[in-house]
Amino acid sequence: MAGRSSTTLKKRQKEMARQDKQRDKLEKRAIRKTTEPGEKDDDIAELTMAEQMAREIAADGFILPRS
Repeated sequence: MAGRSSTTLKKRQKEMARQDKQRDKLEKRAIRKTTEPGEKDDDIAELTMAEQMAREIAADGFILPRS
């Protein structure tokens, strides 16, 4: 029975990775729709990085001070 659980775990991890990738794609699409054509891709990448960091911090339960 122990042999079956590792396969299930791998499938679950693979599915979670697929869902994360799909979420990232949707997020990038939404950002592209809201940005102007002349805007640099670097600005978009920085925004996405900042959003990702904020999500990770929020997931850990840390509260960011407001400035």
